[in-house]
Amino acid sequence: MGAFWELSTERAIGFSVGQIPVSKIEEYGERRGYDPITLNIFKQMIRTMDAAYLTWLTNEREKKAKTKNRKRKR
Repeated sequence: MGAFWELSTERAIGFSVGQIPVSKIEEYGERRGYDPITLNIFKQMIRTMDAAYLTWLTNEREKKAKTKNRKRKR
């Protein structure tokens, strides 16, 4: 979990939040000496966590936008 949050700082942020770059995930694993099999599993885990996080983040932003729009209409 700590690796995920540390790697989250490597995201491109513009109009929206981007995915964690695969190159940064690989660099992280290589710096820690992960063998190729472990590195592959690590990449899959981080990418899965990242997809779930981005889905959650999108849903939260949509909820806030709806709430904000409801308040404006009152």
